[in-house]
Amino acid sequence: MIDEYDAPIHAAYLNGYLPEAIDFIRTFLSHGLKENRHLWKGVLTGILRVARESIFSGLNNLDVYTLLAEQFRTAFGFTEPEVVDLLARADCSGDLETLRRWYNGYVFGGGVIYNPWSVNQFVSRRGAPAPYWLNTSSNEMVRDLVVRHAPSVEAEIAALLNGESIERELDEALVPPELARGQDALWSLLVFSGYLRAEYVPPVPPLETGTYRLSIPNREIRAVCLRTFVDPLREALERRGQLLPAARRGLGANGRGRLDSGGGPPPERGLGGAIWGRRTAGAGRAEDAGGGNA
Repeated sequence: MIDEYDAPIHAAYLNGYLPEAIDFIRTFLSHGLKENRHLWKGVLTGILRVARESIFSGLNNLDVYTLLAEQFRTAFGFTEPEVVDLLARADCSGDLETLRRWYNGYVFGGGVIYNPWSVNQFVSRRGAPAPYWLNTSSNEMVRDLVVRHAPSVEAEIAALLNGESIERELDEALVPPELARGQDALWSLLVFSGYLRAEYVPPVPPLETGTYRLSIPNREIRAVCLRTFVDPLREALERRGQLLPAARRGLGANGRGRLDSGGGPPPERGLGGAIWGRRTAGAGRAEDAGGGNA
């Protein structure tokens, strides 16, 4: 088994040696899998399928299952019955609703799944909800793309952080060189990296292909997005002089999120509202600033 086989590709993309990395990985996989007479079957896991880069051109009988496929959909995380059983064994059955708000909501192949790492951390800490996934994920590539496409994705990111959804087509075979050329690949990367929930929307004739309804799955991921993307995105827009007027008003004259006495965010719906949610959560009100549920 080769876990996170595409991690070197992420590093190569960010540091400018992607062609060399592609050549090495292609040779490595060919010799290690296809030409290995001691191997009956191999399993690779990762985020990027990278099919059009021909990384897998030297392999035979290759089957690919993404989190959009129904096969193995329960193998990527905990199902609801598994979580109920785990909580019962740990004498934490009263924490089920908290777990649902914080770690449920992923949709893999049409099935709703919990984040297994965060569920285990929650149980081991006797019911203390927190964004445990934040310390385990490498988000440099996603952050770079969010900042790179800042002018064209500001409204969508703000909508997602405000608990809304957007509809987009997804590409299951991402190509690293194309990630920087447009925002379409960004949404696929956010889904396959675990930042967004994707629900299939059937096509409406005469369209032949469906889309996916994208949303932030739970409070943990909303907290991760606030901590990881909001400040870099705001700074990128400010450098380009393209921060939306609503976001400027929400940020206030000093560039910080403003709070009011009414206990709610200002009416503006841009990044100012997202910054407000982050500042409020930092003041000990993360529950009230939480995202969507399953």
